Amino acid sequence: MLTILKIECIGNPRLGFQPSWVRLVVSLADRGLNEQWLKGQSDYSHANSVGSRGVFKYYFLRENEIYHVSSPETWKRVDQYYCRIENGAILRMSIGEVIEWFAKRD
Repeated sequence: MLTILKIECIGNPRLGFQPSWVRLVVSLADRGLNEQWLKGQSDYSHANSVGSRGVFKYYFLRENEIYHVSSPETWKRVDQYYCRIENGAILRMSIGEVIEWFAKRD
């Protein structure tokens, strides 16, 4: 089952400043986590003339995976969190819960 995560890409695309992304957490590493960048599907249908607001990316997330998400809320504030999908719901996780999840899995 896939769950869709929608994130607005707030920022200036010409300057490369769009702190919106999703990474799949693959495994634990010696110095943190191994993560792979995911490509989202972009939607410009509500974008303003310069693309700094109204651009959305859609990510398709699977159950039994852990994700690291960076989702801008305003020009100055970014919500960054870990999550997993359970029964179609996005459940936030602390870094401790992520480490524990991988420890149980391995």
